[in-house]
Amino acid sequence: MTWPDWGNAPAWFSAIGTTSSVVFAVSLYARSLKDKERQQASKVSAWADNPQGWTGEWPRQVLINVHNASDLPIYEPETRTFIPRGDSARVETIEFWHRSTGMRETRQLPAGQSSQQVLELWEGDADYDHVGITFHFTDAAGVAWERDLSGTGKLQQYVAMGKASKVPRWLRRKH
Repeated sequence: MTWPDWGNAPAWFSAIGTTSSVVFAVSLYARSLKDKERQQASKVSAWADNPQGWTGEWPRQVLINVHNASDLPIYEPETRTFIPRGDSARVETIEFWHRSTGMRETRQLPAGQSSQQVLELWEGDADYDHVGITFHFTDAAGVAWERDLSGTGKLQQYVAMGKASKVPRWLRRKH
């Protein structure tokens, strides 16, 4: 009985090295695409604050601030707020509208612009530390994003109903 000849050790090392190099190059390329896709979204900041502290009077006003530091507009900016209230909860959506000189209001935030909206918490609502606030927007490439304003500030692609709302790059409509 003879063993099959599978080549020699240098040929095997060469094949493994080549395959590893190809896998590494593909992963670097995929990472660069992801970074490029995230580039505009990472330049959009949003935060919530209570400028004068709470005076004990209702409603308690919380300012939601958004700044688009990218060189392209963002679309459909809004905050979604989950406010516990006893055994139930109140869900509130605040849309950001922008009015340019001589134009009608649009649901977009132009490059380099900021916007601010007020969230009102009422007596009986959970205190501010237990309110869940997320900021949602769509970038110029049509990718939906979400930023957590309740603590981490984490930016991630918006996922609805368990599926990413992102359309693959090669299927996207050109602007």
